[in-house]
Amino acid sequence: MGNAYASTKISNVHVKGQIDISGRGYIGGIAGHGYVVMDNVSVVGEGTVYSTFWCAGGILGYAGEGATNITNAHVEGLTITSAAGGLGAIVGMAEDNNGTQPISGANLSAKNVQIKTYTGAYGDAYADYALGYLYGGNPTSKLTGNLSVENVKVETSSGEAP
Repeated sequence: MGNAYASTKISNVHVKGQIDISGRGYIGGIAGHGYVVMDNVSVVGEGTVYSTFWCAGGILGYAGEGATNITNAHVEGLTITSAAGGLGAIVGMAEDNNGTQPISGANLSAKNVQIKTYTGAYGDAYADYALGYLYGGNPTSKLTGNLSVENVKVETSSGEAP
């Protein structure tokens, strides 16, 4: 799914097998860009979610421009790569617009995930294991419940994009 907006609700979606998803930006295993409610979703398999620009996530590439809530989400076995940062195992980048558009999640897990970017990439220091690079941060954006991270590695190389 490319974009998901406003009243979009995605539930019980499970992507399995060989996964190779790529594009210029806002790339995710289930949706690329949007503000959505997701529940009971997963992306499990071998392969890559790759952005030649920025914002790549195992479930959602970019969450912003509206409230987003992701619950009961799992990502396993992926390599998530972006030339310009904004990376995360669940969501690549999330913007809550100073609390006016809260981002929240509960019961998120990531296992055997590699996150790759290069030094100097926008957001390379924020390649978070769960929500990714959160900017415009506010206490209304939060993660709750069981948050599980197992064997998630962030690799930053110098020079050219990965």
